[in-house]
Amino acid sequence: AAFALKSDEEKNTFKRRFQEKKIHQEIVDFIFEDKNLFQILVKVSKDLFDACVAEEKDLNRAQSARINGNELFKSKDYKSAILKYSEAILYSPSFQNSTTFKEHLALSYGNRSATLFHSSKYSEAIVDIDEALQNGYPLERQFILFHRKNRCLKYLQMYQKEEQCTRSSADSINCENMNNQIPIHLKQPMIQTAIGENGYEMPKVNIKSNELIKQASDAVEMKFTVQKGRYICAKRNIESGEVVMIEKAFASWLKPSLYTKYCTHCFHPVDIIFFPCPNCISVRFCSVTCRKEALKQYHLVECPVLSSLKRLSNGHLALRIIMKAGIQNALNMINKPEIPLEKWLSTNFDTNYESLYSLPDHIENRQYENLCPDANGAVFLALFAHKMKLIDGNNIRKLAALLLKHISQIECNVMSIAKEKVNFTGTMGRKRYFPQTEELGFGIYPTICLLNHSCDPNVINSFSDIYAISTVVEDVAKGEELNVTYGPHHKRMSYKDRQAVLM
Repeated sequence: AAFALKSDEEKNTFKRRFQEKKIHQEIVDFIFEDKNLFQILVKVSKDLFDACVAEEKDLNRAQSARINGNELFKSKDYKSAILKYSEAILYSPSFQNSTTFKEHLALSYGNRSATLFHSSKYSEAIVDIDEALQNGYPLERQFILFHRKNRCLKYLQMYQKEEQCTRSSADSINCENMNNQIPIHLKQPMIQTAIGENGYEMPKVNIKSNELIKQASDAVEMKFTVQKGRYICAKRNIESGEVVMIEKAFASWLKPSLYTKYCTHCFHPVDIIFFPCPNCISVRFCSVTCRKEALKQYHLVECPVLSSLKRLSNGHLALRIIMKAGIQNALNMINKPEIPLEKWLSTNFDTNYESLYSLPDHIENRQYENLCPDANGAVFLALFAHKMKLIDGNNIRKLAALLLKHISQIECNVMSIAKEKVNFTGTMGRKRYFPQTEELGFGIYPTICLLNHSCDPNVINSFSDIYAISTVVEDVAKGEELNVTYGPHHKRMSYKDRQAVLM
């Protein structure tokens, strides 16, 4: 709108002055100092913030779902009962100062644990039992949960923990005054046993670790040239099929249309058994651990404004990178002298903020038509973050510059995270893998981002939840560079089409 009000001469002057700015802070300062443009960004950020509507809990719907679940349980339709109990858990208020609300949530977890037990899902039942206890399950009925947990552990052949559970159950039953406070040993989850409780886990692949590149195997090393920057090459001969990198995304963004199908934290599929946010009904988690990590790292502050943030994709991911790093830690990084790229050859490179910060953003090569909207978006998002009370007014410009850096990094480093069905094709001379993919979202992987592009790559990336796995698909000689395709492949696209995509 601000540009529409400018004359052609004013637009040309704006473009010329904008292109004179070479660093992030100068670019965003230029946006701040254009009064008309800045006023519009202030208004848009305020309007969008004020329009945020969190999808709230609904006790009536939760109660209705639990009653329906009870009927389905009685008829032994356990799968449908689990679905209804999960719905009751999703809509049950949990953080209000109301014993009734919390007790309803606890009863829903307790009922789902019973259904899971009868479905032979003993590990999952244990998690729900612990959740029921933590949320205030009625003390006079807790012995039922302990007995159920005891039986689950027995089926799982966890005899030592079964004995511990038996003692706790006895303590509960022998409590002289049922109206007293819950015994101290019940205030924490008694036993951490469930398979899914720890959330996502690193895929089990036997590789020897690299001393400097923490997410890579000892088969590779980092090199540097002025023309290429940093890149990865073979430190020894590598055989086809060998895994050379496994890395968890530093930060990720799940497509909003998939919020009900995948864990928003680790991208693991969620079906009828999930753990909701305690405050909203928008997102789902596959485990208690994923929920705890997400709430601590970003979701607790995102939750009230997610209806607006989720539309911003790259901007949302950039803000999430900063929240995960810690706002003040990230802002402090701006003032630190950057490590020269060649120095990274002898510096530990890991999936941390310092390594991510060192990734190139190629801002000097970005076209005005792409960079200008991103700069406006960074200023808007900094103003929005101020509304979220993530920063004070003195740091808005600084945050905008940092957001522009990360948005630009995302443009050239982000990886699409996909659910894949890999097709093996051996009819093209050298063996190639062409996966059929369903894009779930995207993530930033500092280590794997060091792999350069080739239209005839010798490495492919696949995914296990938010873990990316880099596998060599042909024998690679010592000293040879490892590379992946950024999309274009010479077997699927013409040279002209590949150049058009990559330019």
